[in-house]
Amino acid sequence: MESILGILLAGLGCFLLIYYIWQKLRLWFLPKISPEAKALHRALVEMGIPAKLEFFDGYKTVDIAVPDANIHIEVDGSHHNTIARQALADLKRTYYSLQQNIYTIRIPNSLIRHNLDDTVEYVSRIIQTNYNKTRRRK
Repeated sequence: MESILGILLAGLGCFLLIYYIWQKLRLWFLPKISPEAKALHRALVEMGIPAKLEFFDGYKTVDIAVPDANIHIEVDGSHHNTIARQALADLKRTYYSLQQNIYTIRIPNSLIRHNLDDTVEYVSRIIQTNYNKTRRRK
């Protein structure tokens, strides 16, 4: 009986150690959330919009998602426009989402930095419009 308990405790210890190491490594390899994406997410949530930060849709992770409205929001730095490979990857991701009836809004982080209030206003209008369309389809 004591040997079984010892094996269980050793297994639990190994699991906890592996989990701890995974959590630390995960922070190194996952993309960092930009301050602009955090600011936009916070503002949308304050408006009562059920936005989710760093949302995994089963295929990819998007900066912000509003699943009820079938909206993904990507907050993009300048490299999304200046590096052709990145721009093409973004276009493919948008196409994949559109096949799933999910609309992707791409917002330059400079717009959020310099004009957050208007950005939030128009993004919330887009979300509400698509939410209404989605509800009518169901």
